[in-house]
Amino acid sequence: MKKLGSIIAVTVALSACNGQTTTSEVPQAQISSRSLGSDEILSRIYELAPKKLNSQECGLFLWLKRSDTPLVYFQRASRSDLDAHAEMVIDGIPKQLTRTARSNLIALSYYEQQQFTVGDVTLELKMMTDRSQSLRQGMKIPAATISLKDSKGWSAVLPVAGAIACQ
Repeated sequence: MKKLGSIIAVTVALSACNGQTTTSEVPQAQISSRSLGSDEILSRIYELAPKKLNSQECGLFLWLKRSDTPLVYFQRASRSDLDAHAEMVIDGIPKQLTRTARSNLIALSYYEQQQFTVGDVTLELKMMTDRSQSLRQGMKIPAATISLKDSKGWSAVLPVAGAIACQ
């Protein structure tokens, strides 16, 4: 878990230094060109560039559980469940995923189970939180999965871990 804390600190520090844009219209030069794998689903998912939180803002950061720990999922806290979106890079293009279902509130607009869609991809996020710390202290997500399925029937389950952090 110390490694996860270090990764979060480095990501936040680096994104603060580079003035990273946080909308789905990130300039191409700031997008990683590295897909996560070579199969029909993983080849469509790319690493996200570092994300920066504004003052008084919270975000959910999820990294793929493997040695290079790429950031693959980001979700800002939203004021209402109606405008909740997540960010991923799909087919090399930053996308805002629209939430279509949720259950088991954690805090703010974060849920233990959430479902999103974008284009022909449906994504389901299931996560467990470590509630030993408050949201303002940074809530660890020691275990989570992102299940992806496309319209052709291809699917993959990504093991991820991360944190909900606030500025």
